[in-house]
Parts: sequence; C-alpha cells; structure tokens
Amino acid sequence: ERQDRAAARRLLEEAGWGQGLALTLTGTANRFPNDEALLQAVAQMWQQAGIATQVEPVPPALFYPRLAGGRFATALFGWLTGPGEPNAVLGAVLGTRDAARGLGSLNGTGYSNPRLDRLITTALATGEDARRHALWQEAARLVVREEVALIPLLHLASLWAMRQEIGYHPRGDSLTLAMDAYAAAR
Repeated sequence: ERQDRAAARRLLEEAGWGQGLALTLTGTANRFPNDEALLQAVAQMWQQAGIATQVEPVPPALFYPRLAGGRFATALFGWLTGPGEPNAVLGAVLGTRDAARGLGSLNGTGYSNPRLDRLITTALATGEDARRHALWQEAARLVVREEVALIPLLHLASLWAMRQEIGYHPRGDSLTLAMDAYAAAR
C-alpha cells in the first residue's frame, strides 16, 4: 500500500500523540537476512510519520527471552514454521498465556483473545486439511485485519539450486535437509 505521511500524522494527533511519540523498536540481530537493515527502514518510516524512533538490534539468544517477558516497547521479529502452519507464531506469540494448553509461551504483550485461543486449539485438533486451513485463515484475519495485534511486513523467500537430476521439497522453516531431496524423473 502507498504511504500517506499526512494521514499517519493526523491519526497520531487524533490518538492524542500530536505532541510527539517516541519509541524504541527492538528486533533481532543476525537472525534473518538483513534484519538490522529492516529495523532501520521501519524506524525511518515511523520517523517520517512523526514518531521519534530508536532501534535496538539484539542477538536472538537475548531477544526471545525479552520477547517472552514483555521487555520491549515495540518488537520486530520473524518466525519460521516447520510444517508451514501458523501455530508457531499465533499460538506462542499471540495465544493467551496458558502452559497447560501450550499457548502464549512468547506472549510478552499480554494480548489475550478467547476467540483466537479457540481457533488455535480447534485447528490443532483438526485432522482434515481444508477445515484446519480455514481455521488458520480465520485466526490470521482476526489478528491481522480485525484487531491488528500483528502487522506482517514481509515474507522471506528461500532459494535452492541443484543439479537437474535432483528434486527438492522446500520446507516451511527454510531448512535444507537431505531427507527432503529425491531423484527427479528424467
């Protein structure tokens, strides 16, 4: 979508932040390609909208415990999921903290929505692919469009190159494992 800096400033004014808003944007350092450059780019866009922004790149070993403990003003992070289903981020980061149900282990924001929790637990218990996919889509709509609990900025693409006689099944977590390679038909 196009940027509308004037509208952004107007919305900040309407929200009571017309005199200025200052934030620290915390994110990973050296976890994903160009993650520190992405932090800087987001900070520059926020500054153009009138938000004084400092960036704080943090090594993953320190960042994720801080994320889980809610020790940040705003956070920018990425997530990879092995099976390609969103539970790793929806359940861990946005699920209501509930160890018994395996939800919210990294929810440092305090975000809690019983509807999201039901969607997650129902999807995890659903074996039928189309139904489970529909539940994940509904959960994503809830947190991204309806409540804006999460703002996706980009999706990283992974590339593989191999000899013609080798095929490969790409994984959702971007790992390259020999078990996912196969002899391609000639």
